[in-house]
Amino acid sequence: LELFVEQLALHYERARKVDRAIGYLYRAGTKALMHYANEEAISFLSRGLDLLQEIPDSREKLKRELEFRTALGIPLVPIYGHGSEEVMDVYQKALDICEQVGDNIQLFHCLHGIRRFYLVRGELDRCEVISRRIFDLTKHIERPEFVSRGNMVHAETLFNSGKIREAVELAAEGARCSRGEREDLHISLFGNATEVLCLAGQATS
Repeated sequence: LELFVEQLALHYERARKVDRAIGYLYRAGTKALMHYANEEAISFLSRGLDLLQEIPDSREKLKRELEFRTALGIPLVPIYGHGSEEVMDVYQKALDICEQVGDNIQLFHCLHGIRRFYLVRGELDRCEVISRRIFDLTKHIERPEFVSRGNMVHAETLFNSGKIREAVELAAEGARCSRGEREDLHISLFGNATEVLCLAGQATS
């Protein structure tokens, strides 16, 4: 079935089977992410968001919109850049929903995107506040792929703030935590491999 999610998404869109179309558009979008097909991912996820506006408001609708927005932020970055208003808008809207539904995993993704926005714009004080929040948040998620990513994120922030020793220690811990984890899992969640970034951070330092 996974081989045909794109065709199924289009089929249900044309048939105006909105709920099923939304589900397949999300699957098609995340599948495109796995293959770095960013423009395709943006198309599928944006179409899903448009269709979501056609269903009645509910908590479930908010959760689905949150999934779409956090996923959409990943392919927007290589197209527009971390510091673009397009990327910030997606993550800020997702953050607003997070505060309504209380989803820590999606909150992680939102904060991650917003942190990068401030980092590339050189707003390091704001960046470090958000980075610390991400690092602390991983203690509540208790999933190893998020713990290692939290280390990497905070290491990158500290390195750019000139706190090299702390950054190296966190990067080393992030690399250790992510060793042996599935690389494709990290790519689907974050858009790239955490261990590679941690090792690169250590080498740069």
